[in-house]
Amino acid sequence: MANFLFTGKLRMVKDGYTEQEFSGGLIKKRLRAQMICGDSTQYIEATALVWKDAHKNVIRTYKKVDGGKDAKLDVQWSDRFDPEIVDSVAGYRRWLIDTDTFGHRKELEEAGLDEELAKSKKKKKEFIHAADFVDYLKKVLENEKSKDMVFKVSGNVEFSYSANKDMFYRNFVPQKIYRVNDDAEQSCQGSMKLYFTEGAIDDTMVDETGDYIINACTMYYDSNIKANAFTPMMFKINKSHPKAKGFKMLFSKASGDEVKELGATVDFINGATRVAITEDMLSDEQRELLELGMTTMEEISAEMGGSVYGDRVTETRLTGLMKGYSSGVQDTVYTSEQIMRKPIKEEEPVDLFSGDEDDDEDGI
Repeated sequence: MANFLFTGKLRMVKDGYTEQEFSGGLIKKRLRAQMICGDSTQYIEATALVWKDAHKNVIRTYKKVDGGKDAKLDVQWSDRFDPEIVDSVAGYRRWLIDTDTFGHRKELEEAGLDEELAKSKKKKKEFIHAADFVDYLKKVLENEKSKDMVFKVSGNVEFSYSANKDMFYRNFVPQKIYRVNDDAEQSCQGSMKLYFTEGAIDDTMVDETGDYIINACTMYYDSNIKANAFTPMMFKINKSHPKAKGFKMLFSKASGDEVKELGATVDFINGATRVAITEDMLSDEQRELLELGMTTMEEISAEMGGSVYGDRVTETRLTGLMKGYSSGVQDTVYTSEQIMRKPIKEEEPVDLFSGDEDDDEDGI
């Protein structure tokens, strides 16, 4: 339902890897890593369940079928690294880590350096079980050589709900990790389908902050209720953004109890963003020289690096339309009550009068 694409440097966090064993020998592997993407810092989390007794592990996945629907495929644990089997598995059921760049590999191929090319190709690993992906990612993060590498990491944005705390949680779950050039632009992008109702736009603070606030929901699969659910989210877009007017129009399309759908691209921000230098940021000495004509704002700005870090922010900003939504807003069958409903598992009703009367000597 929601995807992300981060470009930046990966770092292992303290106590970032854990293993938890459950009764029966089922082990949960969990790996958390930090991703530094320019001014933003995000955290990715990969998990896997695997039996301690390898004989119990059977990988239930899907294989590619040309021109048809993907078919179910069971792979024995001992066969999971077989190249032909790995290649037969559908791409969305595979995990990937590549610690060399496409450009470097192409250079080696064009130069006819077959031995070096073979070594480069070995740096590209594909897995059909999350446990192997977690294990190899741990190795990469623990290797000093990877600290200065820039990676593109893509995967799913997963949500969960805690009824005890009445809170929704968001995790960035990686699936594809591949190295890119060191000078690649670093960013935290994503795309998701948004569901909204009448009054989705909040413009009460636009004069003060410059931002329109859009209140919408996105859909996810909730494992507790074993069904799709909706999580509320808040998005922002500055009034000066070239697409602000268009988004304002699109998010005004719902009326009454109807729920509309719109696919959008976003930037995930978590950090202190850079802001342009203004006169109120200058020292008394700088302002005095500016008034005397001894310097200019352009000269001061260049001397100070052109910008400074502002306050730390954590937010999701709209950037454009997701592929497939060039026609704009779409109708849905949902109601406002449905998308605002908390994903709480309903208890089975207990019939106080059920059972054999002989089991209750006193009756009622």
